[in-house]
Amino acid sequence: MNRSRRILLSLSFLISVFCSMIMRPSPASDPESYNKLKASSDALRAQQREVMRSYSEVRSQIDQLRHQQALLENYLGQLDQSIRDVDRAMDALR
Repeated sequence: MNRSRRILLSLSFLISVFCSMIMRPSPASDPESYNKLKASSDALRAQQREVMRSYSEVRSQIDQLRHQQALLENYLGQLDQSIRDVDRAMDALR
């Protein structure tokens, strides 16, 4: 949660910087504006890589959990069958 909050705050800051540069009355060929936009672009791409890495980690964890879930469901099915078999055997002995 902390990393997500940091990413959102950084993104918010970059968007505000970008908007303030757009509103500034300077020529499009201004090197300072270009450099600020380039820095914003680089920062956004870095954040994108970080979010993609986090997404990949979460997806991997979900895949592992789904695999564990499938194993447990299989085991529960086997236990249910065993219980039914034992119950039938007990009923036959009555």
